Amino acid sequence: MKNPHDKIEFTLLYDGLCPLCSKEVTWLYSRNKQGRQDFKDINDAGFDPVV
Repeated sequence: MKNPHDKIEFTLLYDGLCPLCSKEVTWLYSRNKQGRQDFKDINDAGFDPVV
């Protein structure tokens, strides 16, 4: 079975508390049809900068 993260080519770290950043990520997410981008909010409680 293939890992769904195998196709991730790019992870975008963004500030989820920033309205402009959140709007841009929403736009990018809507265009991420092939699932090659991943989005990580640096303000999320589960965010781990080491991973």
